[in-house]
Amino acid sequence: MKPNASRPRSKNIIITACVFLVGLMCWGVMMQDLYDKRMTSLRDHCRLDAVVFADELQQDFSEGESIVNGLAMSIANSKGRMMEDFDRITDYVVKRSELPIDSVQLLPGGVVRSVYPASKQSALGVDAFATPQRKLALQYAEQNHELIILGPTDPQSDGMALAMMMPVFLDVGSNRPQELWGFTAVYIKVPDVFSRTVTNMDKSDLAYRLEKTGFSYNDYATILESDVAPVDPVSYTFSYGGCQWRMQLAPREGWKVMGSFGAAAALGFMALLMLTALTYILLFMHDKQKNLRRLAMTDQLTGLLNRHGLEAIIKAQLDGGRLQQALFVQLDIDDFKLINDINGHQVGDEALRHLAIIMRVFFPREAVLARNGGDEFIIVLPTDDLAAAERIVRDFVSLKKEFN
Repeated sequence: MKPNASRPRSKNIIITACVFLVGLMCWGVMMQDLYDKRMTSLRDHCRLDAVVFADELQQDFSEGESIVNGLAMSIANSKGRMMEDFDRITDYVVKRSELPIDSVQLLPGGVVRSVYPASKQSALGVDAFATPQRKLALQYAEQNHELIILGPTDPQSDGMALAMMMPVFLDVGSNRPQELWGFTAVYIKVPDVFSRTVTNMDKSDLAYRLEKTGFSYNDYATILESDVAPVDPVSYTFSYGGCQWRMQLAPREGWKVMGSFGAAAALGFMALLMLTALTYILLFMHDKQKNLRRLAMTDQLTGLLNRHGLEAIIKAQLDGGRLQQALFVQLDIDDFKLINDINGHQVGDEALRHLAIIMRVFFPREAVLARNGGDEFIIVLPTDDLAAAERIVRDFVSLKKEFN
């Protein structure tokens, strides 16, 4: 009787062992696949952070670009005459700017003739074409009619600065090419200009490295780096000021995805808990991907649909038969550039957000609202009544819109 009783027991042991081994192998395969997906998700998230931080830098640079461009336009409009009230105008602009400006200069013929503030008068008479590297950069700016960024260099100050220089051209005749007058320049303190971006990266617990190329070489030089060098970083490259910039990011503590797998063997004995945990993780990954898709369809500034989101919503409504006829309306903010130039980009962003709120309140719930880019908005009214739609739009345009 003992042999007969031992056979089922041995069979159960063998089947249990086989199920355990197969389950363990499946769990191992699933965990490896999950690890790879998680790693990919982390790197994608880090790459998205790099894009966001690079955009922050470009927004800060654009404020300096507005200053040199405004000075250049003023000189061009005055047919090359030096600004008599240069100090007063520059003092007003600098005090309203959030940029850490070291100095502002006018360089007719490439030679410094006007400097703000007065403490930087030692720069007067400096020839920007004196060094080969600067000469090459200024020639690039002249040929391409484009803003350039030099440095970091020492602008006869206590620290380093990035030089943003804009070529100024004068019209000398209808049948003759424009003539180079010189350059306007703004020196921005380093590393102060990166303080906002550095603070955000430190809060995100990221190691970082910011690099840029020069005009006489294509190799990247490090401009800014965290105390912990990024290991196996993701990179985002963008062009600004005639140079290539590269933002590199990695988690400060390294690419730790799921910690130790030392307790993995014990999970093989707990099939239900393992399935529950895997289900939770898969749902977590699905929600994260869904959230990323939502972010990809939404304009982060106004909360309205972006262009991609608008196309997706319209396509879905057409495919589902919910949209038979519709009227598309496109509008923008009058003199929006003037708002940015006078009050700054933060006020311009607030104007866009305020307009989006008014649009949500004013237009019917079934209307589709989107920001097309810049200060352009699109409204999709699901109606074929052109007269009624025109009345709604005219009422909205005539509606008084203001904010403090």
